[in-house]
Amino acid sequence: MKSATLQEEAQKFGARAADKIGSVVEKAGTKVDAAIEFVNDKTQQASERVQQATQSWDGVRRRATDCARNSPFTTSLVTMGMGMVIGWFLGRQTK
Repeated sequence: MKSATLQEEAQKFGARAADKIGSVVEKAGTKVDAAIEFVNDKTQQASERVQQATQSWDGVRRRATDCARNSPFTTSLVTMGMGMVIGWFLGRQTK
């Protein structure tokens, strides 16, 4: 009789342990899924920002090209003036 109750108790203990382990595994799986979702979301956001920056840079480059084609003389003067100013600032820093 004692071995039967001992066996029943062992089975109950095993069932409770299995339930607890299953619960822990389920919670861990939920946490891992949440972490993966978070990383995927942040990766998507970073990708979108890089794409926006690339599009913005392409727009600036396109506008500069259009300006140079439409008024090359003015563009040349502005470019030379900027070069002179940058050269002046760099020359002052080395003295």
